[in-house]
Amino acid sequence: MKRAVFTAVVMALLLAPGLAAAQESKAPEMDSAMAAMWAEWAKYANPVAEHKLMEKQVGQWTYVSRMWMDPNAPATESKGTCEVTPLLGGRFFRTDYHGNMMGEPFEGIAIVGYDIAKKMYTGVWMDNFGTMMMTYSGTCNADGSECVYKATLDDPVMKVTKNVREVCRWTGPDTWVLEWYESWPGQEERKGMEITHTRVK
Repeated sequence: MKRAVFTAVVMALLLAPGLAAAQESKAPEMDSAMAAMWAEWAKYANPVAEHKLMEKQVGQWTYVSRMWMDPNAPATESKGTCEVTPLLGGRFFRTDYHGNMMGEPFEGIAIVGYDIAKKMYTGVWMDNFGTMMMTYSGTCNADGSECVYKATLDDPVMKVTKNVREVCRWTGPDTWVLEWYESWPGQEERKGMEITHTRVK
C-alpha cells in the first residue's frame, strides 16, 4: 500500500509540469473586439494567388551569368547552380546560388515573398562578395511571367548610390532570365548583368 501511494505521488510530481504547460499553452479567450482584429489580421497571414505564382520556381536550376563591367567591352561569363525552396508554408521563397564569379567561389541568397498589405512583391539579396544586403520590391504581371523590381544599392567603391532595376522573365516552361539594370547620378541606365536559368530535370 505504501509503495502504491509513493508511486502515485512520484507520477503526480512528474506529470505536473507537463499538465501545467499544456494548460498555459491554451489560446487565451478573446472578446469580440480582439476576435474581430484577429480575423482581420488573418486576411494578411495566409498565402494568396500571388504566392502560388512563385511556386513554379521551386526546384533545382543551372545558370549562366553574363556580366558587363564596361558596357563597351565583352561580357564576362560564369556558370553555377541554384535551388529554390519554399519557406514558412509558401509565404516566402529562398534561392541559393553556388557558382564562380571573377575566378572566385560565389554564393548568394535571395528571399522573396508577396506582401498582401502592400500589394507588392518584396525581397532581400545577400552574397559573399559583400557585407551589405539589398532590399527590393516590385510587381508582376497577371500570370507571373514577368516581374519588375526596384532597389537602391550603396556602392562603397564608387561612393555613389545606384538605382537598380531587375527584370525577371519566363522564356519557357523551364527557363527564366534575370536582367540587372543600374544607373547613378550622371549615368544613364545600363544593363549590367543577365542570368539565364534552366531547370534540372
